[in-house]
Amino acid sequence: MKNDRRRYARYTTRVKAQYFLKDHNQEWTECTILDVSSKGMGIVFLTHKAIDIGSTILLEIPVHEGLDPITIVGLLRWITKKGNDFIGGIESTEIFDAAKLYHSPLEK
Repeated sequence: MKNDRRRYARYTTRVKAQYFLKDHNQEWTECTILDVSSKGMGIVFLTHKAIDIGSTILLEIPVHEGLDPITIVGLLRWITKKGNDFIGGIESTEIFDAAKLYHSPLEK
């Protein structure tokens, strides 16, 4: 049995979203959420620039046409280069309903 230190169940997904780095002069940038739990998520950041660990990230995630997107604030806890992009993990500043993202009708 694998020893998993996570406190919350993690669900694999593939949801397109966009992020903004707080305290940086930058535009919204595309990303893809790879997995999600009630307290965090794994994300592919579609950028060539590294993001500092500890950065505050605002995520905007579309969930269904006609509904407001989910907005999440999190802290970047780890990041690594993967091909032309970066993959990392954020910890949300509050607990949210991960099932909303896991069952997103916009999932691709």
